[in-house]
Amino acid sequence: MEKIKELSWKQALKKYGECKIKFSSYYKYQFSFTGVCGDIEIYLRDGGDSSNIYRYEVNANEEVLVKTFKPNNLQIIKDGKVIEEYYDNY
Repeated sequence: MEKIKELSWKQALKKYGECKIKFSSYYKYQFSFTGVCGDIEIYLRDGGDSSNIYRYEVNANEEVLVKTFKPNNLQIIKDGKVIEEYYDNY
């Protein structure tokens, strides 16, 4: 089993900041976004704080760039497996 490469947010932005993602779901104060960039899939989660979530604006039909976030979690998936990940322990 291959180890998942951990990324800093700076590394993630450099590699995936220009990739486009769209809103996909909301659960327990977490907004999830997904997208495809070249041959990889991107899964991003952001939010988590019930006192700040009201400030979040989401348009389900709009594509946004990964670099517009400072998410809790970013996963990079290739061939159905997570190959890289950023995780903020806030």
